[in-house]
Amino acid sequence: MPLATTFDVSQLFRLMTNLGNSPASYRDLDAAARAWLESNDPLPLLRLSAEYDTPFVTDAVDFSYGQYQDLVCQEYAHDLATPAQRRVQYKNAIEAARQNRPDLFAPFTLDEALDSNANFTPLATCLDWPTPLPAYPQGDALPANPVFPAVPTLVLSGDLDSVTSVEDAAQVTDLFPNAVHLVVPNLTHVTAWYYIDSGILPDGGDTTHCVQNVVRRFVSQLSTGDTSCIPKVRPIRTVPRFERSVAALKPAEATSGNVANASKLRLASGALETVGDVFSRFLITYGSGGGLRGGKYTYGRNGSKYVFQLNRVKWTDDLEVSGTMQWYLFGNVTASVTLRQSGKSIGNLSIAWNDLKSNAVATLTGTISGDAVRAKRIAP
Repeated sequence: MPLATTFDVSQLFRLMTNLGNSPASYRDLDAAARAWLESNDPLPLLRLSAEYDTPFVTDAVDFSYGQYQDLVCQEYAHDLATPAQRRVQYKNAIEAARQNRPDLFAPFTLDEALDSNANFTPLATCLDWPTPLPAYPQGDALPANPVFPAVPTLVLSGDLDSVTSVEDAAQVTDLFPNAVHLVVPNLTHVTAWYYIDSGILPDGGDTTHCVQNVVRRFVSQLSTGDTSCIPKVRPIRTVPRFERSVAALKPAEATSGNVANASKLRLASGALETVGDVFSRFLITYGSGGGLRGGKYTYGRNGSKYVFQLNRVKWTDDLEVSGTMQWYLFGNVTASVTLRQSGKSIGNLSIAWNDLKSNAVATLTGTISGDAVRAKRIAP
């Protein structure tokens, strides 16, 4: 169902500060911004905005913001000033930041950042919270001069995490005398969590289980052991460009046996981008969704694989892609799709790549308008 959304400076700020929670946004944002600025095509940005606005939990059993605010404002250590005094302190602090740290949120201004209310806990959240009751005194998270134990400690960071940065994690590491800090390339806010048995998201998550295995080894042996897999974690493969027409795409690279001309190889590229766009939204769309410019898809788990059904999905305005895509949990992705233009079937393609490979290349085989297609292109 379409979702009304507005993309303005505040929404852009919120989207960028949320990148650490959304590898799909990292994948799309640069190309989506260029589509708007260079081609006056707002749809890719509006979709990112709508996805950001979609709640990730819907039931207070899963998460209660009211309970969260109660915890933050009642139990975290705060200045015990009255609400009126806090408002004066807050106003003075903002003015001091405006005078002394004008580039705090560059390239955004301080006022643009404040207007966005981007933080999960906005800066003004507890201004009007009542002074704590004597029966429920606020605690102090740490004593005045804390001494941390020399226990083996593992700190993990994703180098693309905009929520808890590598710099923040390094400060935590320095507090422990016996700590190891592992910075994992290409990952965002969560580095070792995996989805069921498959790994996390296919849009940048660690489907290789590398970090998960390091953590398990550390828990059982108090040592990270061999971490040579970490530099090989699959990168987020960004969208080259969003285009309205396949004619604007770069043709897939012809391989041995190809007969198709450049125009038909552009159609092959369009089919691959359509399949990849659906694949990248695994878990974001909760089992079903719509194509960027039309059509629908569904997906669900079937044993050791996820099966995606595409029904006339349109990534460009002039190409419909239908068929089945299968993501095997050991990394292989295969798709068998039909292509339609102007209401007519124009061909069939088989697409395959191994998503665990750092430099994965997709193969495309089939026919378009009677000509054999044999091509390859970087995996989506």
